[in-house]
Amino acid sequence: MHRVLMATISMALLSFASPVLASNCVPAQFGQVVDQVGESLRQANAKSEAAMRDKFLLLAKQKGWSKDRAVEKGFELLTDTEVRTLDAQASELLIRMDQL
Repeated sequence: MHRVLMATISMALLSFASPVLASNCVPAQFGQVVDQVGESLRQANAKSEAAMRDKFLLLAKQKGWSKDRAVEKGFELLTDTEVRTLDAQASELLIRMDQL
């Protein structure tokens, strides 16, 4: 689920890219931007994971689930074929970004 968020943010950031700016970009600048975007994604991911974990723990309390399995059970409720597909696509995009 967090990869979906990261992919969405990545695509949004890439949609703002200008062809004019890209043509003037030197490799060092490009690498710096990729690193900055990667750091922003990692920070957003950490925040969203913490928020989801808190919500899963609250749900576990309401449902009488074990705290140890709260996150696992929460993700089971949210995950379907479409989410798994988006998660795989997001993972692939992040790998490609890291290789830039």
